[in-house]
Amino acid sequence: MSVKNDGELNVEGSMIWGERGKSGEWMEPLSATVRLSAPDKVVSYQIMCGDAARDLKKEPYSMSPGHANRPGVAQWLFTFSEKQ
Repeated sequence: MSVKNDGELNVEGSMIWGERGKSGEWMEPLSATVRLSAPDKVVSYQIMCGDAARDLKKEPYSMSPGHANRPGVAQWLFTFSEKQ
């Protein structure tokens, strides 16, 4: 996670998710950016998750540190964004 002086927050990592009533959890890559203006009003956000090259439910969640060394994502499955 990084915070810039111009009011921008960036988060890069993995999200852990599961389905209600099912056993098991999965990891998906995540990239999010939120831009704020004074006084703390959201100007824009972009949240991207899921690697389109792998589809969903391909990587079971594990506490293993090896998950942190995944290659970058070329195309995201989902993108949520808004600009004010």
